[in-house]
Amino acid sequence: MNNSIKILLFFAFSLCISKLSAQDFEGALIYKTDIELSPVLSQIGMTKQTVLAKMREEATWSDSIETFYKQGNYYTVKMNGDSGWEVYRSDSNKVYSPSKDNDIYIAKDASVEGETKLFGKPPRVWLLDTIAFVDSIKCKVVRVEWRLGVFDYYFNDSYFPTNPEPYKGHIREGWYAYLKISHALPLQIVKTISIGITMVFTLASYKRMEVDSALFKIPRLKKSKSSTDNSLGIEEMEIVK
Repeated sequence: MNNSIKILLFFAFSLCISKLSAQDFEGALIYKTDIELSPVLSQIGMTKQTVLAKMREEATWSDSIETFYKQGNYYTVKMNGDSGWEVYRSDSNKVYSPSKDNDIYIAKDASVEGETKLFGKPPRVWLLDTIAFVDSIKCKVVRVEWRLGVFDYYFNDSYFPTNPEPYKGHIREGWYAYLKISHALPLQIVKTISIGITMVFTLASYKRMEVDSALFKIPRLKKSKSSTDNSLGIEEMEIVK
């Protein structure tokens, strides 16, 4: 049975459940990832293979990612063996990611939207007047448009229901703005940046499960001595010993 049929069967079952229950989805979504280059980049000699090779070398790319959701928190891990991960905690409204040796963490304030800080203008967010399909699933699309890029979130509001309120402070990447419209986790995310690179994250499989709260645990941190004040809300933190 291929992934599309498995997902369709799951959705058929979860539709019956979601109509009877207001509970948010708890579990994990696994996305396969891909990249596309604009014709302009291809014309100047850039290829998908060279871009991916460079991103893998810099540990900024994985062929798939898994994201666990529970009570307004999420944990995302790369599935390419380098164990890169990040966790969002709604109580601090920050996204944390460790260095390779796990002694230094980068903490991003989710209430700070970078381009808004740089240009003084928030992104435009709206529901597109279009219908799309993700693995045969009929979807609506929420677009988040910045000066330097566009994110398209594909969703079907019958599946993976999510209350947006626990994410109210999560302004980064238009996450809360998207959830206010969809009330559901995305089946696909398409991120296009102005230089002509598009990253595509498409749902490949899922796990409906009780997620261990320990997954979102972060050690006690303090601001690193080498960290500087950053108006973009990004700080370097170190473990309190």
